[in-house]
Amino acid sequence: MNNNKRLLYWGLTLGWTLAIYSTLSIMRTISSYLEERLPFETVLTIIVCLILGATVIFFLQHAGRLSVFRYVLLFAVTVGYVYGIFTVKYPIEKIHFVQYGVLAYFAFRAFACDLKGVLPYIGAFILTALIGYGDELIQGVLPDRYYDDNDVILNAVSAAMALGLVYIFKQNDAENAL
Repeated sequence: MNNNKRLLYWGLTLGWTLAIYSTLSIMRTISSYLEERLPFETVLTIIVCLILGATVIFFLQHAGRLSVFRYVLLFAVTVGYVYGIFTVKYPIEKIHFVQYGVLAYFAFRAFACDLKGVLPYIGAFILTALIGYGDELIQGVLPDRYYDDNDVILNAVSAAMALGLVYIFKQNDAENAL
C-alpha cells in the first residue's frame, strides 16, 4: 500500500480523535448556547438525517453491485441509525453517530493499508471503541461533564454501524469510491 495513503489515514484518525477530545470541555457550553437560540434538537436531527441520507444516496449509486445480503444489511444499518436518531435521550448525543462513524471510517482506511479481509474492520472497531471509552473517561474528570456507560455503548454502536456501511459498499470494483 502507498505510504502516503497510510500516513494520510492515520493522520486523519489522529486528527479526528484530537478534535473530539479537544472539544469535550466546551461542547456542553456550545450545546446550551444553541439550545437557547434554536430549536436545537430539531436542527441537529435534521443535520444528522441529511448526513445519513446523503451517505445512503451516495452509496446507492452502486446499487447494481450489491448482493441481497448487502441490501438486507443496508436496511438494518439504516433502521439502526433512524432508531438511534429518534430515541437518543439528549440532542447533543446524536452527534456521536457522526463523530464515531467518521472516526471508524478513517481508522478502517488506515488499517486497510496493511491488513486484509475482516482485520481492518476488527481493528477499526476496537480502536474506535477504545477512543470512545477514552472520551468518556476524560469526561469523568471534567467539572461540567460526567462519565456515562451508555455513551460508551453509543460510541461503539456508531462505529459498528459506520463499518457496516463501509462493508456494504466496499467491493473490489468500487474500492476507489470509498
